[in-house]
Amino acid sequence: MKTLLLIASDPASVRTIRVGLRQAQGFRVVATIDGRASARTALLHFAPDVVIVDDICQRSYSVARLREAAELVPGACTVLVAHAVDGSSLDDVLAAGADAVIHKPLPPATFAVLLTEVVEGRLINVPRRRRPVAASAAPPHMRAVGS
Repeated sequence: MKTLLLIASDPASVRTIRVGLRQAQGFRVVATIDGRASARTALLHFAPDVVIVDDICQRSYSVARLREAAELVPGACTVLVAHAVDGSSLDDVLAAGADAVIHKPLPPATFAVLLTEVVEGRLINVPRRRRPVAASAAPPHMRAVGS
């Protein structure tokens, strides 16, 4: 069972993500914290296997939480859940340490499948505009997802 720390600021988003997590097998939420402030204490205390950062009211908060997770629990899989991420924001999010970005308004069952695939390393994101060769060179058992 993988431990999961959820960083968010919107109670509605927390509920939606938790519904998705109930659909997924193998995750135990150890804490939900408000991402508008540092997550340092929670990250160090829980040392989660997975960190989900809900796209907080200002992208700078989300990026800061992703950086903290990458620094303090480098072995954790870190995922940003967002409504939209443009090319420049995607660069910032990936540079901050996100392993994946999942589109927020997905049905809970789809969210559960995507999260499981990302955490297990079976889903790769190869943005076509950045690495067109890598998408065609992906091993047959891997699915390339364009953005």
